[in-house]
Amino acid sequence: MAVVRAKMNGVETHGLMARPLRLVIDLRWMIPGTAGGLENVAWCFLERLFSAREFADITLIVPGELVRRLRMIAPAHIRLTSRDSFQWDMSWLLQRIGVRQARDCDRDIFDIAYAMNGRIHPDLMSTPTVVMMADLQHFVLPQLFDLAEQQDRAQASIEAARCARLLLTISDFSRSEIARILKIPSDQVLVAHLAPDAVFERENDRSAEEAIVARYGLSDTPYCLLPAQLWQHKNHSAVISALEIILAQGGDAPLLICTGADSGSFAERLKADTAKSPVAAHVRFLGRVPREDQPALYAGARALVFCSLYEGFGMPVVEAMAMGCPVIAANSSALPEVAGGAAILVSGDDPTAIAAAIRQVSTDDALRARLIVEGLRRVAQFSWQRHFEDVIAALWRADGRGTPDLQMRSTV
Repeated sequence: MAVVRAKMNGVETHGLMARPLRLVIDLRWMIPGTAGGLENVAWCFLERLFSAREFADITLIVPGELVRRLRMIAPAHIRLTSRDSFQWDMSWLLQRIGVRQARDCDRDIFDIAYAMNGRIHPDLMSTPTVVMMADLQHFVLPQLFDLAEQQDRAQASIEAARCARLLLTISDFSRSEIARILKIPSDQVLVAHLAPDAVFERENDRSAEEAIVARYGLSDTPYCLLPAQLWQHKNHSAVISALEIILAQGGDAPLLICTGADSGSFAERLKADTAKSPVAAHVRFLGRVPREDQPALYAGARALVFCSLYEGFGMPVVEAMAMGCPVIAANSSALPEVAGGAAILVSGDDPTAIAAAIRQVSTDDALRARLIVEGLRRVAQFSWQRHFEDVIAALWRADGRGTPDLQMRSTV
């Protein structure tokens, strides 16, 4: 693993000694292309971290694959070294010699650790830790996981709840779930909402968006968008059933454009079943779509239809709102909280209700216009800067310090 180290100044006195907080952020799980949406959350967090003025002594533990990329984007004061290398191994060991057993030494090096992937690495067990826990889907929907994975995730969550100084999560819904299922006080779980990726924040270029939509063969074609990996809880089947209802009632069923990873046994069954459906010609599985193409697909859609059965946050909801795309979402888990009254909410278990919502948003221009305006107003309440500040505040609280004075070098 590689380590990025930044020495930062200007923090308040802690105890009798004025020195920066020694913070380690464990990102060794962040192997490109393997961590799904969590990888994007980490990059958005790092963008803000690199844009902040010096405020702590920070160590980032990252995969070796990211060293070159980080060297290109990190501020000049950040030092890069590799934990896999002989040099890092030697420096790590030298810090341990004569101190205490190796497993206890991290407590002497770091004041606090931040584990963003929901589990505390054995290397950092002796360091007070704040853990980000996005959701507890593995407890609520265990049938979606094979037994070994479900047990591993459950054990990691239980251990994090037992050992962490504080837990962070991404919605009030997840906060209540974590407190209820893991039986911990709710004031030990703090919330740092997510926000749309920066690619959705750029000023719209209408001609460029139209060119991207045309490249996918969707110009002048009414379509709804369902951007989600082909996993069972994403509930593609209910939306496809809704299209069947519209067609059976003599209506004009729009195309359903599905983006996201489409491999695995469930994905293959879903695609095979769809191919035999009367609406087979109305459903397209595009697989993974480049991130830079996604805003245009949202902007060109009649609506987002996101009736997932379980979400800790529901990133497609805010992405769609940012691009002026009306939202149809399930009325369960964190989706109502994130939508904030700016979406049509339906039961994810009711294809008839989903069909009615699709018909509404496809035919009622006044409704579409209202949802677009309300969505833009709602998404403005989420920002990665606020997420970053909430995380840093939680880390300072976990170490018993006041909130740091964060100043950004540039607007992000």
